[in-house]
Parts: sequence; C-alpha cells; structure tokens
Amino acid sequence: MKKLFIGVVTMVILIVITTNYGELYAMFFNKFSKETSQRTANIDFTIDGDFAAEKQIKLDQLGENDEMNLDIDFDIKNDSDCDIYVRVAILPVVLDSPPTNTSYKFSKSLCEIQYDNENNNNPDDEYWQLADDGYYYHKKSIKKGGILENKLISGVKLKPSKSEIMDLADKQVQIVVKVEAKSETF
Repeated sequence: MKKLFIGVVTMVILIVITTNYGELYAMFFNKFSKETSQRTANIDFTIDGDFAAEKQIKLDQLGENDEMNLDIDFDIKNDSDCDIYVRVAILPVVLDSPPTNTSYKFSKSLCEIQYDNENNNNPDDEYWQLADDGYYYHKKSIKKGGILENKLISGVKLKPSKSEIMDLADKQVQIVVKVEAKSETF
C-alpha cells in the first residue's frame, strides 16, 4: 500500500509539473536570470549638397591630354535618435548602354580624388582615415541632430589615358558617393 501511495503522489507531482511547465520555467528563468534589455536605434541621415558628379560623363568628349574636374560638395545631417559614425566611398562607375555584366578596371590616374585640405594628395588626418577596404572613415561621431560638413573631398579629376578613352568611348562614367552609418564605430 505504501508503494501505491508513493506512486500516486509521484504521478500527481509529475502531472502538476508538466501542465504548469511554462509557468514554472518562466518563474525560474525570471528569478535566476540577469535580464538585459536592448534598444534598437533608429539610424537615419540626410545627404545635402551639390552633386555635379551625378551627371553622366562621356569620356570620348575628352582628348588624350585633357582632364575634367568635377566639383563634389556634400554634407551629412544626422537625423537619427543617437550619435552616428559614418564611412564614405567614392566610386567611379561605368554605365553601359545597353547594360551588360562587364566590369572595368580603371587606372589610378583616371579618377583622382581632390581632398578638401591644403594637402590635396591625402585626406585630412584630423577627421578622416582611409582604410584598406577603400572606405574613408570619419574619426568622430556625428552628434544627434548634428551636421558633418564635407571636409573630405572637394572634387574628382578625370584624366583618362588614350586606351581608356578608346575602351570606354561608347560608355558613360558616373562618380558615386556611397555613405553608410551606424551607431557604433565600424
């Protein structure tokens, strides 16, 4: 009889535990866990400025020793609900007509970036760092509601070689400024 009584009590305990398992687990978890809450930041920014380089440029209009200077002036306004860090890439893009899947490698002299400081050959070390991935990283955060005035590039000089003019004669070049932002350093 004693064994039967122990068996019935064990069954009742198991039934109570299995039917209330979710509640017991939640009670145990809440009591012994160190909960952390995370907030997702709203990252938003606006790029304002003069985008003369957005126009499509036909390289066959340039002669062998000609060069074309394109002014690029942009500001980045932080519309986020937190401070943001930005990185910028300046990319020459070739547009085929009609579109194809062909990629083109440019010589370093085709697209020469003019930096916005006294030393036009390098970005301003106080604000920007050029990384191996081709992006320029702004060293300081842009405060919530703040504006980052360009201070990176003043323009781009296009100086194609004769072979590049021939290779790209029926194509158009466009300079793309790509900006990315996040709430912590990259």
